[in-house]
Amino acid sequence: FLPYPQITVFPALPSGLTTIEEYGDWALEMMMHEYTHILNMYPAHSFYRPLNWIFGNLIRPNAVLPSWYLEGLAVDFESRFTSHGRLRSSLSSASMRALTLSDRWDNETIAHINESGLSSWPKGARPYLFGGWWWSGAIQNTSIESVYTLNQNFSRRLPFFINGPIRGALKSSPSEFFDNLKTELSFNAQAQIDQIRASQAHAPLEQRVNLEGEITAFDIHPKGDLLAVCSNINGQSRLVFARRQEGTWNFDNAENGLKVANPTRVSWLDDTRVVFDQFSRTAPYTEYRDLFVYDFKLKRRIQLTNGARAFDPVASSNSDAIIFAQHDNGGTKLSRYHLATGKITTLVRSGLLRKISSPIVHSSGQIDFLARDTKGRARIYSLLPNKRGKAHRRPIEGFTDISSLRNAPGGWLITDATHGIRNAYYVRNDEALAVTNTETEVADAQWDPVQKKVLFTELTADGYKLNSLIRKQFHPPKIQKTSLPKAERLSANTEIGPAESYFPLGYMWPRYWIPFVFQVDSGFIFQGLTSGSDPIGRNEYSLSASYDTVTEDFSYGINYTNRSTPLFTDLFYSKAQSYLGASGLENESQSAGLMESSHWPFNHRYIKWQLGGAWYETTTSIVRKRIGPTAGIHMGFPNWQFALSHTEYLREQDYLDYGRTRAALGGSFNVARRQKIAIQTRASLAPQMPLSSVVALGERNLGGQYLINLADSDFLLRGYPSGTFVGRKALNANLEYVIAGPEIAKGFDTFPMFLRQLDFALFADTMAVDGAAYVASDEGYYTSQLS
Repeated sequence: FLPYPQITVFPALPSGLTTIEEYGDWALEMMMHEYTHILNMYPAHSFYRPLNWIFGNLIRPNAVLPSWYLEGLAVDFESRFTSHGRLRSSLSSASMRALTLSDRWDNETIAHINESGLSSWPKGARPYLFGGWWWSGAIQNTSIESVYTLNQNFSRRLPFFINGPIRGALKSSPSEFFDNLKTELSFNAQAQIDQIRASQAHAPLEQRVNLEGEITAFDIHPKGDLLAVCSNINGQSRLVFARRQEGTWNFDNAENGLKVANPTRVSWLDDTRVVFDQFSRTAPYTEYRDLFVYDFKLKRRIQLTNGARAFDPVASSNSDAIIFAQHDNGGTKLSRYHLATGKITTLVRSGLLRKISSPIVHSSGQIDFLARDTKGRARIYSLLPNKRGKAHRRPIEGFTDISSLRNAPGGWLITDATHGIRNAYYVRNDEALAVTNTETEVADAQWDPVQKKVLFTELTADGYKLNSLIRKQFHPPKIQKTSLPKAERLSANTEIGPAESYFPLGYMWPRYWIPFVFQVDSGFIFQGLTSGSDPIGRNEYSLSASYDTVTEDFSYGINYTNRSTPLFTDLFYSKAQSYLGASGLENESQSAGLMESSHWPFNHRYIKWQLGGAWYETTTSIVRKRIGPTAGIHMGFPNWQFALSHTEYLREQDYLDYGRTRAALGGSFNVARRQKIAIQTRASLAPQMPLSSVVALGERNLGGQYLINLADSDFLLRGYPSGTFVGRKALNANLEYVIAGPEIAKGFDTFPMFLRQLDFALFADTMAVDGAAYVASDEGYYTSQLS
């Protein structure tokens, strides 16, 4: 809704087994979800109307409704008005059973389900999962019209006070209703568990592979002696390897700890190498999945593709190629990567909004894969050797929701949720026999050729874990999927229209401004801020103005960025008041400039250079002017950053001439579990700066309040007032050691505060300047040497 109601869609079909992968008409479900957000958040009535006239689109009281309310309503509507949606997902009911089996329902309070950053399962899905259940129950207990009534009520009330309208609609508070709903959901889940157990459920995780974290992908070597597993611990995915020793998988001596970015699949290429897909976060403005090979003997990772949008890779029968799926424009395709040449060949295209996934390769060269259509039917297709685009369907009677496909002796292993529970099935001659009967859900299954077992990932209240069973036939019951009252079914127009140009300036006029109040040394800053851009971000600007009670003067600035050419252009002008807290000195600075920036020639999102020029005027008791060119490079990698820049001020009449070089290096890394060290160093060198100008123009330290300060600086030295040290040469270092304390994970009903985690930090700062240091007792600056 800010700065205007807008939905940005990336046409990449979901990959990985999540609740959003069990879709029907994906485009319709996604747009239904996002459009619900706009309708939910946009109303503003009563006393908000005059505030809208003053502050613009910023005033949207419903936008601060809890996440479980906003996301839960969108999940309900995407399900209620389509044939699928997350509430109908088999994973949704499996999650209910997992919570019931582990007796975890009482852990989830109305405050708890609002959080997406908790480390415990279901992690980021919490507001969607529990919020969807809450809204489904609320509408069932009232009517669909109650959604409109509640939405309008909240749009004219003080924010965060949500209990009154909900109590009026449901005759109970949100938390009371949620507590009753948990009892009902737990009762229904227990009934399903009893039904499964009556059909002789397999023993839950009796033979679990002992590996920490949630298992997201795995693959057994064809010989059966090696296992590759992708494990996610606290949001970090790692690829680990194990050898079979005395009938068990030994991860202790494995080459483990390879950090990876959320692979969908891992597959053995030969005895020492695996192929997998992961996010390749190097392109400047995109994030694609690409193919990688890792040699765990040489401990070497090699990126095979660049921008391929690849997922679900598997090695060919003779290991000379990799078969994989690719995201296409609004669809997918099956492709082959030739290891010798690096060439990618398209084998089959899915068509619009249809998804190809989970390919497998037979020794004959035949390729089988899954394809999901716009009605939510996922089936097996086969592509004969040397055939392109002519795959034929392999129908299995009664199985249309397959999500995993693997080779097995004489047939396939699949996982399917057609009957309401995702189980593993052995398919031979188009006959499917259940080889698991889970109480929750089986995501993926593979044949263990050594122990003659089925190895599979199974949902628990701690995420997916790896389990194994001797192959035998089970008879899972049919479980009724979550049902919703019949509502008007919508259909989407999936025709692709012509690409059209648009005029960006119509989007650019200011639509809001945000007021801020900050406390600083000896006073306050009152600030107003607005910004705007066109929908695809080619043009962007920001405007700010402020008044502070310390200097009792105004500051303002404007910045405009144009990204319509390979070289990005930045124009800026600002007038700012500065105050050195130590000495009480004030000055006024004006600056203007033009900067060109680009990721060329590296075309790397973490490396960017700038080239331009700037003009500065600083006024204390005298006016000091500077003008000149500037150049710099910035490397902002995920765990560390480096920046280097130089400005050469030119000799002109009434202008100072000297050069200034700045450098910064910083990073953070884990030293032990739940312990982290962060360090940064900064340097600024301007040896030709006149010593008489050091206090006005030199680098100065910032004290404890470093987020908003009237002393403009990046040199942090806590414990000293801002401006105690100023210099033409300055060196600065900061060290922090952080120990993650206990996860509190406690909220206070619907009160908008949540205590998540307690961390402990030790820090040390140091700084040296060639310039001056303020001595408070003498009320003056004294010369300071860099040593």
